[in-house]
Formats: sequence, C-alpha cells, structure tokens
Amino acid sequence: MFSKKYLAFFLFLVAFLLVLSQAEPLLAQVPGILGMPRMDIEFKIPEVGSYAKYKLVDGKTKTESILKLSIVGKEKVGKEEFFWYEIEQIDPKTGSVNIFKMLISGDPQEPGTIKRMIYKSGKEPASELPQAFVSLMNQPPMDTTKAVKPKPKKLGTEKVKTKAGTFDCVHTEDATQGKQPTDTWTSEKVPLFGIVKSTHGSTSLELMEHGTGAVTAIKEKAELLEMPGEK
Repeated sequence: MFSKKYLAFFLFLVAFLLVLSQAEPLLAQVPGILGMPRMDIEFKIPEVGSYAKYKLVDGKTKTESILKLSIVGKEKVGKEEFFWYEIEQIDPKTGSVNIFKMLISGDPQEPGTIKRMIYKSGKEPASELPQAFVSLMNQPPMDTTKAVKPKPKKLGTEKVKTKAGTFDCVHTEDATQGKQPTDTWTSEKVPLFGIVKSTHGSTSLELMEHGTGAVTAIKEKAELLEMPGEK
C-alpha cells in the first residue's frame, strides 16, 4: 500500500520532470535531474556558497521558470569529502518552489557520485529519499549501445551579453540531442557548469546572476521517506 507521503512525492516528481522536460536538450547540462541525458560539459565543484541562477524560457508553451544551482555545504563520509548540491526551480508567476538537494562526491551525471538526496515541494516538509531510490539514481544509463556519439563542435569564441554581464565565451554546437542542434556558450567565470547561455529551437537558458553566499533553501530537517512495502 502506498503511503500518502510517497504518493505526494511521486506526483511532485512527475510534475517537476514535466516542467524540466520542456527544455530537455538544455537541461541535459544540469546534472542530477532524473531522465535527463548528459552533455559533454565539464562539471567543476566550486567553493561552498557558489551559485548560478538561470532563466529558462520555453517559446512553444510561453512559459518561464528560474533555476538556481548552488553548492550549499560539505561534509565527510568516512575519509571522502562530499558536497551538498542544490537545484531550486521557481515559477515566477505562482511563486511555487521545488527543490532537489544531493550530497555528491563529483559530477552527479557519473554513476556512483550521489550519496544522499532530499526534496521539498512548496510548503510541504522536506523528505529524504531512501537509499534504494538513490541507488537507482546512481545506475549507469540504460543506453548500452556501443556507438560512439560525436562530441559537441567548437565554433570559436564570442562575447555574450546577459543580465549577469558580458562574458568571453566558447561557443559549441551539440547535434546529439535531437533534430535541432543545441548551441551553448560557456565561460570559466561562471561556477559549476560554466554555462552563460544555451538555446535549442525556441527554448533558451540564460544566466541571470552568479556569485557566492548561497545557503540551502531547505531549513527544516528532512524526514526519511519510506518506500512502498517498508515498515
């Protein structure tokens, strides 16, 4: 029998992924999102408190959302150092907020790097996912084909002006995420992924601001979510 809390999490997860899947080729660059394919962009863990905030615009559905990506803490597990990586998704029209928080040892796109995972939807209490679920997150991709996928094509350097300022960027084109290519502009000055701007058809992801001083948006202690069948 499914618990009410488990059903609430499942419905929240489905809704969250539907929002993000509107721009799947762009969000392939945001590690740690279920169901999102990876993109060949180097992921670097910056100092605690570093963050990057983006505006995501879907031209087809005329919708917007704000994504804030942060490193909000660190802790040791045994002899290994882990970092708390937080993804905060905000609907600017309704003010609703969904948060995923992961304890990682490195790039969350790589199998085995996620140690713990916490989620919070709106004003609902935060919940920590059971290790069985975290283990699923750490599984290698289902795609077992041997085909070598082409790497993104480098198109040179360009200046890109955003709300966060003007950046000298490396422009790459990735044609592996569908019929339309994904163009991405990156800069070493931007923490985490270095992404300044990315476009795919009528969908765009653009840097709004970046900096330091970020703290977790989850203030309460998360309760462990029980999987169906657990006592």
